[in-house]
Amino acid sequence: MSNLTSELNLWQAVDDDDTADYLTVSLSDSLNILDGLFNASTGHAHNGSHQGGALEFLDLTVGEDLTVIGASDLQGPVHMRSNLTVDGNATVVGHTDLTTLDVSGTTLLHGAVTVEGGINGLNGLTINGALTATGDITGRYLHTSDGSNGVVYADAGNLFLRAVAGSQTIIDTGVGLTVTGYAQVNSWLAAGTNLSGTPGDITANRGGNTGYLWLGNASHHVGFDATNYVMPNANLYVNGDLVVLASSAIVLNNKILADPKVTAATVTVHKPHAPIPHPFADVTVTLRRERP
Repeated sequence: MSNLTSELNLWQAVDDDDTADYLTVSLSDSLNILDGLFNASTGHAHNGSHQGGALEFLDLTVGEDLTVIGASDLQGPVHMRSNLTVDGNATVVGHTDLTTLDVSGTTLLHGAVTVEGGINGLNGLTINGALTATGDITGRYLHTSDGSNGVVYADAGNLFLRAVAGSQTIIDTGVGLTVTGYAQVNSWLAAGTNLSGTPGDITANRGGNTGYLWLGNASHHVGFDATNYVMPNANLYVNGDLVVLASSAIVLNNKILADPKVTAATVTVHKPHAPIPHPFADVTVTLRRERP
């Protein structure tokens, strides 16, 4: 009598078996058992006969390494307790829970991606849909495009572009910065080449009805000190002409009369750009003084 294998109950020949009976009965039954494993209905769904079709498992536990040569279609949850290395394409229809995902090449995600932790995309991360991250996103560059423009927006609250302490946030390419609303600078604003307020306005407001624009360095500025317009440490030129105040006529007259050879002096100050709301060609202020 032949012995049976422990798993599939296949017949094994023993010395006292009749060879003809074993070949026609026992071995035939064993071959039918093996063939039934590949039955499309009752077997393990290997596309009928063994021709390299897809394998389907209700549950698959791999204790060691798993190597997949072709594409893998995972329709249920996948829990990786260790590392997963994919040399080809991996398509996941259901939920995938990965503690760590290390991608050495390019990753292309067509749908929405939600990441509850951080994202490190130092080697490149391309997402054609939406990316939602409740943690930090770390990368070398951030490229965005909706087909015409690149857009970065905040769903709620303010949008911050924050450099490390002691560094600046720099826009170094393109033709300029366009702000359709208003721009608020809580510290100071430096313009390297020029700062243009057209077609809108430039507002400098430090509170208390005061505001200043600094030109060149901290010693040269124009502003309003809550009472007067001020421009210390420099003269003012309008259309190439030096602006002289009316009070300057008195100062100039006094300096002239300080010379003992001068007995009288007349000083006239022309103000062709005086703030008068009517048409005029010129306004003059004349001061004459004589020595007693």
